[in-house]
Amino acid sequence: MAPCHVASGVLLLLLVDASPGPLRRMVGATAGIKTASEPRMADEVATKRVAIIGGSFGGWKVAKSLSGLNERRTPDGDRVKLDVTLIDRADYFEYTPGVLRALVQPSVIPMLHSDIGAGTDARVVRGDVVGIKDDKILYKGLNGSPSDNPSELEFDFCVIATGSEYSHPIKAKGDGHEWTREEREKVLLEKAWQLGNASDVAIVGGGIVGVELAADIIYKYPDKNVKVLDMQNSLLPELPPQCGKYAQKWLEKKGVSIELGAPADLNTLREQDYQIFMCVGNKPNGHVYKTDEEESETPPPAVPAKRPPPRGALNVDRMVCLRRLFFFFLRG
Repeated sequence: MAPCHVASGVLLLLLVDASPGPLRRMVGATAGIKTASEPRMADEVATKRVAIIGGSFGGWKVAKSLSGLNERRTPDGDRVKLDVTLIDRADYFEYTPGVLRALVQPSVIPMLHSDIGAGTDARVVRGDVVGIKDDKILYKGLNGSPSDNPSELEFDFCVIATGSEYSHPIKAKGDGHEWTREEREKVLLEKAWQLGNASDVAIVGGGIVGVELAADIIYKYPDKNVKVLDMQNSLLPELPPQCGKYAQKWLEKKGVSIELGAPADLNTLREQDYQIFMCVGNKPNGHVYKTDEEESETPPPAVPAKRPPPRGALNVDRMVCLRRLFFFFLRG
């Protein structure tokens, strides 16, 4: 991918709190960049286009934090105006942690969603991002033909906040069938109904999501036959060992069967009419960033990294930029 060329004038830097946990603050700071042949105009306003890919937690937080910063002065006295655009294929924001509760308490489903970009000053574009080339985001409209050429959204700075994929129905499918709030809520209601009518429930994955779902189900439906299966030798392997031991003891006390150390036989579970929930398979959505030469899911060779990123992930520097590409910021 060729580098973007930022016009001389006022350079916008997006300062990101890179500590673990939610992004606490993202503001526009500026530094004047002028050449000898380019005199400063006292009333000149430089417009910088900020494109945010992804309208979930990370993207919404960035858009919200930039709202109200539409015009400000740099330390050199220059004036900067932000033009913020948020692009996402869905028309809704979903509070994903609430989906597990919604499966056992469907009355909360409408509370999980709001309009995409709600509460921000960002202009919202709905589209399926297929790549980034130079200083343009390439996306396809949701009502067009697959053969249509992608539309372009130009930017000076790009924030990639595309999040991750996860097993359905905990996250929506990426095939276009749940990109509206109405469609997504219909699917969640159907899954909640199926769970309520199932006698036997199998949860594949004993991590944080699987354990929480098992606890919610057995608390709401104490008479169901619930089992948790995982190839690991303990629950919650990403946490200290005592956490997994406590969770297993609590679940078994409630009647949940725990099967560890062997792969789940999905065919047998289906034959036995289990309602199956897959709580595995988290994968970063870094595919929107590709080189021009190949369909790569990693930064190009000109952007060296100390170690290869996991599949779908992207390496960043201390400022959470794509390495050596200071006009790309990652959030997630």
